[in-house]
Amino acid sequence: MGDNQDVLALAASKGWCVYQLDIKSAFLRGDLTEDIYVEQPAGYIKGGRKQVYKLRKALYGLKQAPRVWYSKIESHFICEKFEKCPVEHTLFVKKMKYASEILTKFGMENCNAVSSPIVTGCKSVKNETGKASDEKRYKQIVGSLMYLLATRPDLVFSVCLVARFMDRPTEIHEATLKKIMRYVKGTIGYGVLYKKTIEELQLSAQTDSDYAGDLDDRKSTSGYLFMLGTGAISWSSRKQPIVTLSTTEAKFVAAASCSCQCVWLGNVLKHLRISQKNTTIINCDNSSSIKLSKNPILHGRCKHIDVRFHFLRDLAKDGVIELVHCKTQEQLADIMTKPLKLDTFCELRSKMGMVDLVCLN
Repeated sequence: MGDNQDVLALAASKGWCVYQLDIKSAFLRGDLTEDIYVEQPAGYIKGGRKQVYKLRKALYGLKQAPRVWYSKIESHFICEKFEKCPVEHTLFVKKMKYASEILTKFGMENCNAVSSPIVTGCKSVKNETGKASDEKRYKQIVGSLMYLLATRPDLVFSVCLVARFMDRPTEIHEATLKKIMRYVKGTIGYGVLYKKTIEELQLSAQTDSDYAGDLDDRKSTSGYLFMLGTGAISWSSRKQPIVTLSTTEAKFVAAASCSCQCVWLGNVLKHLRISQKNTTIINCDNSSSIKLSKNPILHGRCKHIDVRFHFLRDLAKDGVIELVHCKTQEQLADIMTKPLKLDTFCELRSKMGMVDLVCLN
């Protein structure tokens, strides 16, 4: 009975609903895999001939009955995408439904899992050489993965990258897309974990950008990540609307986008009566961009920057935000702007609050 108590205790602590059911005559439903014969019951003997019956289904009292019933219910659970506990074979867990359905829909349910969604240094272009892929199928997969981004910040950059090539996908683009699916297979139970804390909730942000990373138009990719409590609550990876002329400008544009989201999140928290007593800290790993946000004096290298991106100067002046320097190694938003080495990717993913939620249970 220990397993039942484990599940009941877990359900009680987490406020889950528990449903119980009984399968009538369960042991009569198993399919026998060996030949078993029984004597004819009294009243069924015809003509005095003694014959036997060959069983097609199990009977109560057969030593095989529990096993064949378990095999039948096990195959049903596996077919429904439940996973069997390796240490307790009567315990089945169904992981994240939507991710499993995506893999099944596009024939990737049996693919080999990988540890990262994209190859380090991946630089794809629109006019890749190679055989054209099925455009409709490519768009369907990208669209399905886009829905996952609401709960999977670790997928944002890679999915947004492959989305740039939907007008003419090739085998190279499709290979990148399949790698993302294989990563989903290996991390199907992952999500952001929000823990109970005794400290007051204070919004903080990370902003970053690559530089001229898109080989087609040389535009940079902005990324931001907002943390509240123990986990990420808002994230984005988006190609910038302009071609920037320096790393400083690219990161300044990214910070401006982040500051707009900061204002919106602040208003949402205010509506929820979660007051932010302190200025929201936005971490940036570029000192020049930070100085540009505080110094209103224009000089030759920055005077061309569109006035709309100087919006964050007013926010900084009013004490709504403050850009603070952080080390590149500590920049969580780096995961939103470029392919990373595996160890760096896993470290940043963990710092965002992402864990295998199924393993926690």
